[in-house]
Amino acid sequence: MTKTVDEPVVMLGAERGWPGHTFIWRDQEHEILTVGGHWARRGRWWIGEGCRYYFRITTLSNLSVDLCYDSAAHGWTLAEIWD
Repeated sequence: MTKTVDEPVVMLGAERGWPGHTFIWRDQEHEILTVGGHWARRGRWWIGEGCRYYFRITTLSNLSVDLCYDSAAHGWTLAEIWD
């Protein structure tokens, strides 16, 4: 089961739209343990939306989330939390 969050995060150590080693969400640092999978969804190009890249992440504290990189906004969000 998931909960949609869609809140901004600060990604540390990211390279070319790939997640780094740590992200900051709600003023707390979360160290990334694994990237379980990744996929992309294309936006509506006719209104300027870019591609969004999703990454299923597990942290050292056992938090499972989907992080999203928006190529048009050049920013990261925490899209969903897994129970």
